[in-house]
Amino acid sequence: MSQHTPGPWRVQGKYLEGGDYGNGRRLLLAEINSHRLGSADRVPKKDEQDANARLIAKAPEMLALLQEFAGVSGSTLEELHPRVCALLREIERKQ
Repeated sequence: MSQHTPGPWRVQGKYLEGGDYGNGRRLLLAEINSHRLGSADRVPKKDEQDANARLIAKAPEMLALLQEFAGVSGSTLEELHPRVCALLREIERKQ
């Protein structure tokens, strides 16, 4: 399996950016709120697109937490719980 673009990923205006290539340069991962999103039957509303973008932007952090939870790094559930809750708050926040 290929490696994903390193995190953190972030929503920057209408773009999803990731990686850190020095000098403040980041990789464009996706365009958000584009009229090209969705199927021919339905285009998601802006608030739904924004929620999707927040969820996608947190994918590297979610992967890291799941790997820890699976015992890759040996963290305990008590150590992970506050981080999981903080990550969920970031994903679910309203802008």
